[in-house]
Formats: sequence, C-alpha cells, structure tokens
Amino acid sequence: MQRIIPRVIRGTVKPAFNPRLPIGLRRRWLELASQANLAPRDCRYEASTLGGRPAERVRAAGPLSRNVLLYLHGGGYFMGSPRTHRAISGRLARLTGATVYLPEYRLSPEHPYPAQLQDALAAYRALLDHGVAPQRIAVAGDSAGGHLALSLLLALRDNGLPLPAAAALLSPWADTRLDGESVGGVGANDPMLTPAWARLSGAEFRGGIAADDPRVQLLAADLAGLPPLRIEVGSNEILRSDAEGLAAAAEAAGVEVAFRRWEGLWHVFQVHGGLLRAADESLAGIAGWLKERWA
Repeated sequence: MQRIIPRVIRGTVKPAFNPRLPIGLRRRWLELASQANLAPRDCRYEASTLGGRPAERVRAAGPLSRNVLLYLHGGGYFMGSPRTHRAISGRLARLTGATVYLPEYRLSPEHPYPAQLQDALAAYRALLDHGVAPQRIAVAGDSAGGHLALSLLLALRDNGLPLPAAAALLSPWADTRLDGESVGGVGANDPMLTPAWARLSGAEFRGGIAADDPRVQLLAADLAGLPPLRIEVGSNEILRSDAEGLAAAAEAAGVEVAFRRWEGLWHVFQVHGGLLRAADESLAGIAGWLKERWA
C-alpha cells in the first residue's frame, strides 16, 4: 500500500496544483479528491462558527473530555478546508476524546498575509471567551497549517495572551525561502508537492512581503517560551528540511520538542489514515502525546 498510494496521489491531486487552471477549479478538485480519504464514520462533523468565521466542530461518539484541539488545515494557504482534512480531524477526535475545531480561515491570493493569522487569533480568542481554559487547549496544523499554528503561538506569546498546553505540527512549512536541502533533493520523490508550486503558493500568500521577512520566515523566529511541540515529517518530502530545522531551533531555544521522521513517507501522509498503517501510528502517537500534555 505504501508503494501504491504515491502513484494514486499524483494522479488525483495533480490538477489541484496546476497553476494554469482557475483557482476555483483547483480548490474544487481538491475537495473532490479528498473524498477518497477515509473520514471516521463514528464522528460528528458539525457546522459551527469560531471567531466570526465558519468552522467545523468534530466530535467522536462516546464520552467527551473537556479538552479542545484547534486544528489549522493545510493547502498552501490558497486551498483546503475542514472537509479535506476529516481523515485527520476525525481520528484525532476519536483518539483523544477532545472536541476538534477547524476554522475556515481566509485564503490567498484574495486574502494575503496576515488575514490567516488574524483568523487563527480570533478563533483562539473565541475559545478563551467561551470559557475554555488555555491548559485545556492544544493547537495543531499540517503544511501551511503548521506554519499558521506556529505563527499563532508566536503571536499569542508576543501579545501576552495565555498559551495552549501544546502544539502538534505535521510536515510544517517553516522556511518561506524554500532553500532547504530537501527541496531540491529527496523532495523530488514527494508525490504531493513540487518546488514550483510551493514557491507560487508562498508568493501568493505573502503578497508584497519578502520571503525572508521575519513575520513569515519562521526558521529565523525567536522560539523561546513556546509550549511543547511535536513535529512529524516524512523522509521523502520537500519540507523535511523545514521540520528538521524547526525542531533544532526550538530545542536550542529551550522548547520541549518531540520530533519524528517517518522513513520513506511523503508530505502529510497522515491524511491516509485508515489506508496506511504509518498514518494510523502517527496519529495515535500524536494523540497520546497531546493527552499527556493536557493531563
């Protein structure tokens, strides 16, 4: 299965990353392609609002804990939605017993930086306003959502707001310059991303901001004082260097870091939960780690 899935990915999501297609069509294609992923059926995926934006609230069957996971979906900042990530959000809800919220933050290029960060901040503030204690909140995100999750943590810290208990970053995008060793190396085997597409989506997200601007270039950020981080990445993906560099920088800043590199796997392989054993093992490990931090 691990050998078959990359070929299937290339065939199903390639149109979503084709810049010659209208952006609306690319977004729609990803929504359709994501239906091939296995979202757990024993979860409720409910329309909600959070911080003034539409959101999806995911709850598993059975008893719920008081814990809340704010999950920020990936998609290069220009596509993706709560619906494209149900294979992840549903499993994390089931494995943790937490309520998972996925806000529909604004997308680029219509809404460049800092629109997404503003929406993430509003979502987090809304949880606090609803009476959720910060130690009961965790943040997670994949790819561009990992970039957004880390940006959120830095903004919370810099604005003197209470930090969540922990954050989990799946294949996080951290180097907006995209000059890591893996971009032109092992990333050639990544069925999900290409360097050209990553650079285009990054430019659309930044608007007029340079790639090395400290507001978006998170490998250059001061990470001191952040909550515990769990970072997971595939060995055969473009953003492997981002994850490795981020883990090293966080540890150097005194942050508690749990890092794992999954050999032979690709960008955000966790979306294949239910199909790929490694995806299930990764999500189970993340869930167990989050429950420990909440405790």
